[in-house]
Amino acid sequence: MRLDVAEIHHASGQPLGVFHAVRYLRDEGALTAAELRAANRVFAWMDRLEAPDESVLASHPEAVSWFRKEATEYIRQAERLSTILDAHGQSVTRREVEDPGPIVYEDSVQVLALSRLVP
Repeated sequence: MRLDVAEIHHASGQPLGVFHAVRYLRDEGALTAAELRAANRVFAWMDRLEAPDESVLASHPEAVSWFRKEATEYIRQAERLSTILDAHGQSVTRREVEDPGPIVYEDSVQVLALSRLVP
């Protein structure tokens, strides 16, 4: 399962995931104080996620992240960011696929795959 917006990520060429989309708004100073607190709570909660090695990310800048369908609490946390994005005119798309494409990293919660969401 993946949550993304219409904006295209510069490295992957694919729709921007909700985490990047909210971080960009945060970095631009576009979030209200309440939105910033809500986003920071989700980001802090997500700190428990394992991260792929930098070498994997550097070797596959076009890869995108997907939650495993069993990662229900992680998905619930990520969905909290949708409200923030909606308030800023960014519609969130929920994508569910059986095969996200060739996997370059995986753990019990997520996979990083060479997905083609847009041509």
